[in-house]
Amino acid sequence: MEKDRNPAPKDDILSRMVELLLLSDEEAEVLYDLAAKSKNTPTVSKDLPEYIMDRDIVRVALRTAKDVDATDEEWQEFIARLEERRRRIQEDEK
Repeated sequence: MEKDRNPAPKDDILSRMVELLLLSDEEAEVLYDLAAKSKNTPTVSKDLPEYIMDRDIVRVALRTAKDVDATDEEWQEFIARLEERRRRIQEDEK
């Protein structure tokens, strides 16, 4: 899967692999991304569809970004704002 030689296992097997390997959230995201990329049809990483479909604003944001062909720099600025928010939340929890 990592080297595009074999397709990814089914989602239930991927979830079990994450559990058995005790993967961190970040490691699980990498696994899900690799699995999605290995499939022959366009797909979204396993951990994202429910989040996307449960939030209208996320779909609007993604479609807007697609329509304007948002640059990596624009996405990175958006991500940086969210990461700063996460950092403040974590500091407040201490």
